[in-house]
Amino acid sequence: MITIKEVAELANVSQSTVSRALNGHASVKEKNRVKVFDAIEKLGYQPNAFAQALASNRSHSIGMLVGTLDGPYFGPLMHHVEKVVRQKNYHLIITSGHEKYDEEQESIRFLNAKKIDGLVLTSDMLTDADILQIVEKTPATMLMNRYIPEISDQCICMDNEWGGYIATEYLIQNGHRRIGCITGQLSKIDSRERLQGYRNALEKYGIEYDQNLVVEGRFDHDGNDLAVRRLLDRDSGITGIFCLNDSIALAAYGVCHERKLIVARIFQLSALIITPTANT
Repeated sequence: MITIKEVAELANVSQSTVSRALNGHASVKEKNRVKVFDAIEKLGYQPNAFAQALASNRSHSIGMLVGTLDGPYFGPLMHHVEKVVRQKNYHLIITSGHEKYDEEQESIRFLNAKKIDGLVLTSDMLTDADILQIVEKTPATMLMNRYIPEISDQCICMDNEWGGYIATEYLIQNGHRRIGCITGQLSKIDSRERLQGYRNALEKYGIEYDQNLVVEGRFDHDGNDLAVRRLLDRDSGITGIFCLNDSIALAAYGVCHERKLIVARIFQLSALIITPTANT
C-alpha cells in the first residue's frame, strides 16, 4: 500500500504539505500542490477517507434519514437526492429510522459519527426540539415534509391541509355528500394535516363530519385493501373516497373492481368517484 510518506518523498515536500494539499488548504503553494498531485497520480495513492475527515472536519458526504428504504415515495426520493449529491462530488449515506423514535435518534448518531458535511432529514418521530438540536450541530440540514418556523428557510414541505381540502372540495362540487376518507398512519403529521383538510371542506359546505367514514390505512402498501373493505362495509352509500396517497388509492381501485364498482380518477389518484355497475 502506498503511503503519504512515499508521496512526500517523490514530490520532494513534507508529509504535512501533502496532507494540506489533499485537504485543500489555501496555504499550499501552487507549485507544491502540482508536485503532490503528480506524485499521487504516478504512485496511485489512495488517501484514507476517514483520516481525511478527521483532519479536515469534512468527509465530502451527505447523510440522509428516511422513514423506510422502499415504497413509491422514499425510493425515488433517495434516487434523486443521490444523483444530485454525486453531481457535486459528494457521497450519500442513507439510514432509516423505521418510524421509531429511538431508531431515528440512533440513525442521527450514526451519521454524525461519519462526520457528514450535511443532512437531508425526513422525520415523523423526532420532536421540533430534537430537530433544532440536530441543526445546531449540523447547520447544513434540510428538513423535508415538515415545517419548523425557527428554520423555515431550511424546510421543504407542501401544504398538506390545503391539498386535503381541495381534493375533498372537488368531490363535493361534483355532487357527492357521502365521502369516505382513508388516511395514512395517523402518527404521521402529513396524514393528520390532510385529514384536517378533508374536515375543513366538509365544514365549509355544511356536511357533518362522520367518524365512521374515516378509516386509518398506511402510506405504504401494507393492509390498505383491508382498510378499503372496512370503509365500504360500513356505508354502502359512499360515492366518493378521498385517499391520502397513491398507495392507498391503488388499493381502493383494486377493491372497487372486485366489488364491481366503476372508479373515475380525479386529482391523479387522490379523489375517487365510485358508482355501482353490473358490468366492469
